[in-house]
Amino acid sequence: MRRVLDPTSDYVIILPMNETKRTRRTPEQLIADAQSRLDKLQAKAAETEAASNPLLAPLLTEIKEVEKAELMARKGFSKGPQNFDERIAKAQARIDKITAQQAEAEQVIENAKSRKKFLKVALADLTQAIAKGEDITEGDVFLALEA
Repeated sequence: MRRVLDPTSDYVIILPMNETKRTRRTPEQLIADAQSRLDKLQAKAAETEAASNPLLAPLLTEIKEVEKAELMARKGFSKGPQNFDERIAKAQARIDKITAQQAEAEQVIENAKSRKKFLKVALADLTQAIAKGEDITEGDVFLALEA
C-alpha cells in the first residue's frame, strides 16, 4: 500500500501498490549503454581538442554545419504541427476543398448554359411574336422567366 495526499482535501488516500514487476536490464544492455556514453564522451573530448587546434578547426566547422542541416531536415519528421504528415494532410484537405469548388463551378456553368439557351429561345419566340404584330403581355415574359 502507498499513501497519497488528496489534493482536494486534507485527507490521505491509501492506494494499492502496482502489481507489475520492474524489468531489469541485462548485463549486455548495461554494457551497451555504458559503451554508448563512453563513445559520446570520447567524441566530445575530440571535439574540444579540435576546437583548440587551428589546423582542425575547418573540419569542426563542417561537422557543425552538417549537424545543423541534419537537425533542420529532422524537423519535418517531428510530432509537431509542421511535420510532413500534418502538412500533407492539410494540403490534401485544401485540394479536396478546391476540387469540390471546381465541381460546383462546373455544375453552375452547365446550368447557366442551359438556362441561357432556354432564355434565348424564349426571347427569339417573343421577338418574332412582336414582329408579327401579336400582343405580348408582361405575363408572357413572366412565364418565359419562370420556366
